[in-house]
Amino acid sequence: MRLCSGAMTKNNSLKPSRLWLIVSSFAAVLGALLLVWAALIAWLPSNLVLAERAARELTSALSAPVKVGNLQWQLLPVPKVVLQEISVGALASLRINRLNLYPSVLAALQGQLEFKRVEVEGSVLPQKTVHRLINLNKKVYASSLAANWLSADKPLTRLVFSDLTWIPQGGLAMHYAGQVDFDNNWRPRLADISWPESTINGETLRLNLTRLEQQERWKLMLSQGSGSTQGEISLKTTANVAKPNDLPFQLQASLQSRDMDVAGLLKAFGRPGIVSGKASGPTTMSASGADLAELSSSLHSHSELIINQSALPLFDISQAIQSNGKNYAGKTALDSLSVWLDTQNTSTGTQIDFSQIKARSNALSASGQASLKGQQIEGQFTVDLIDGLIGVPLAISGSTDQIKVSVPKAAVAGAVLGSVVLPGVGTALGARVGAALGQVLEATPAKP
Repeated sequence: MRLCSGAMTKNNSLKPSRLWLIVSSFAAVLGALLLVWAALIAWLPSNLVLAERAARELTSALSAPVKVGNLQWQLLPVPKVVLQEISVGALASLRINRLNLYPSVLAALQGQLEFKRVEVEGSVLPQKTVHRLINLNKKVYASSLAANWLSADKPLTRLVFSDLTWIPQGGLAMHYAGQVDFDNNWRPRLADISWPESTINGETLRLNLTRLEQQERWKLMLSQGSGSTQGEISLKTTANVAKPNDLPFQLQASLQSRDMDVAGLLKAFGRPGIVSGKASGPTTMSASGADLAELSSSLHSHSELIINQSALPLFDISQAIQSNGKNYAGKTALDSLSVWLDTQNTSTGTQIDFSQIKARSNALSASGQASLKGQQIEGQFTVDLIDGLIGVPLAISGSTDQIKVSVPKAAVAGAVLGSVVLPGVGTALGARVGAALGQVLEATPAKP
């Protein structure tokens, strides 16, 4: 018992010293860490200084004035860089309210710049400014950090955007939200994009894109309510261009539409609702370019559509003809409407051509063609009214919010005269002769 008591006394006498050694060592290490952290905080620049430095670097890289309102960063729980109130351009036409960047730590340790996730919250992207930046910086990117990032195997894993406004040249603003997951070489693996302002019966227009078996093929589904457009897109890449005029990217698509709401589509893509109804029919798409930007700018589509439950909501054709174009306010309901639709993207905007237009209702039948570029529309039609005026030419022109309808008086007079002289076939002949005569008379200066 004595030996045990002595051993216990000896052990008890050692415990306080060991405890003190541990506590003092921990306090010393903690103090050193606090000193290092305090020195690091004092050495690091403020968020405002970091924002100004980022603005200078971006201005140099983009060859355009850039402003950054604020910059924040964190290491824990995950590395993150936040930029706020970003504007690009002399008139600050390109704006981003908030940009959240999540860099890859593993890539950074290997000396590479990659992002696991990028979030864009609230942005305005004018097509004119974006194209100008791309053209200005093609040579700059060849030897910059941006070029190294863009050419990485997988520079970005996921892009998330909300409240994004795209302003095409000559068109109305388009609003988007969604996310895109990328494979290597900027190939989208999954994409889910919506047009929040284009809703019908509570259903939002939505685009889904899915890559097929890691090939250069994607399944496309555009849907809204009971209507849909679906098909397949393929991308062909030429590695070694043998001919100087050949382009490395070739895109092809074959789609089929069923009961797509025309007014909703026009609104989603920044176009006025000059036609309403449910469209069905095939669509083919093609594009070519030296890079993805040129590929998008050269996109061409051709559709052969039949539009059921259709109408022209902006003007009344019958009233326009009967009043010689003075009164055309109202709506033209149609029993059937078919049209060939061609769209062509260019660096200055999108050209839309309507051809092979054939419309019919209880009151009239019409055929013709029209073109829409930006907000300007031009169209020529030949209209047959059930009440006896046949082959009357009708022209529409002007901006889409103030469409002007004109009917040559001579054409109506010729149609009436033809119906009297040659009943049946004479009306169409008289209308066309009257229209031609009217053009001649209008081209002749009036005598005093």
